[in-house]
Amino acid sequence: YMKTKRNGWLIFLFCIMPLIIMGVLSCWKGFDLSEFMLTNNDEVSWYNQVAAVVKYGKPLGYYGYNGSYAQIGTFGPWGMSVILFMSLIPKLLSFFTEMNESLLIIGNLAWACLANGLFVLLAKPNRKQLKALILLYLCLFVNHLYMFYAMAEILRFSVAVILAGMICFLHSRQDHPAY
Repeated sequence: YMKTKRNGWLIFLFCIMPLIIMGVLSCWKGFDLSEFMLTNNDEVSWYNQVAAVVKYGKPLGYYGYNGSYAQIGTFGPWGMSVILFMSLIPKLLSFFTEMNESLLIIGNLAWACLANGLFVLLAKPNRKQLKALILLYLCLFVNHLYMFYAMAEILRFSVAVILAGMICFLHSRQDHPAY
């Protein structure tokens, strides 16, 4: 029982690591979430597209780097699916507050926490592996910046974490021969 309880705390800690890191770094730097939003990159376009989904129910197209060079209506190289997934959490939160840049950051945090949770459910790591995962997660500095800047890469990173968990799950199944 005690072993399961200690693993439960480690699982919970791993699942909320993005929140802990964001909270610690935000308090340390003393910033508001909206101060992290980039204003000179594609994130402006991502924000505009997510804001359009929240307001109109559909994205309005890809505007390119600084809104300067992409054919409007093409949704860029990633297609519309990334925009729709990025819009889910801001859409839910928009019932309580006005659409702003912070909602994208909160959405990224939610996707990262969900990905960690699904990874743990699928991979079923032991206590030693959980500790290693927590230490590894602390070293993902680029990942932390992506969360801070409301970048779309965090959604793709979250999908990769979930896929890694699925691979671990498939590898650990007893009904397939070991190679």
